[in-house]
Amino acid sequence: MVNAIKYNHQNSSITISDGFIKGKYYLSFSDTGIGMNESQVGQIFNRFTRINTDQEGQGLGLAIVDSIAHFHHIDIEVASIPNEGTTFTLLLSNSRKLN
Repeated sequence: MVNAIKYNHQNSSITISDGFIKGKYYLSFSDTGIGMNESQVGQIFNRFTRINTDQEGQGLGLAIVDSIAHFHHIDIEVASIPNEGTTFTLLLSNSRKLN
């Protein structure tokens, strides 16, 4: 959510949605910001990787998010188009079976 704010254009929008897809509950965050190309998307979860050096940060935020998601069995899908925006979708699975 912080990145959706940080990398969005002024007077643009952020959309949060949820539901079920692929048999899993999802939570998605979309912005209409600067977006990323395919190569950038492939690197965003690497530690100390900063896509935009105009912004403050150490390049650790998404690496930490990825570690936490992995621990909780949450898949993260990223779709992005340069100058149009980015969508992060968290797919949560129920790894515990209820009796």
